[in-house]
Amino acid sequence: MKTGGLAIGETVSGEMDYRVQLPLAAQLQQSLPGGRRYAVWLTVSPVGAARARTFWFVARNYALDDDDEKFVRFQQDVVAQDRARQRH
Repeated sequence: MKTGGLAIGETVSGEMDYRVQLPLAAQLQQSLPGGRRYAVWLTVSPVGAARARTFWFVARNYALDDDDEKFVRFQQDVVAQDRARQRH
């Protein structure tokens, strides 16, 4: 099965450029084989002493006929792994 032009479990080499624009923004650009590119830009807006909202822009130049939802779910999974564990 393929997702985004890659077979499940397939490994590819690519380059990543990750930049942080202080204080509250970051951008990731990923270059993949075959001229494929993936970009994520995000910014954070504090809404309280311990809470913030994030705003995302995600783009790709491949698999344009594929359902966007699988790319959204993948990005949500990545973010969930990076989320700080809540203290009780």
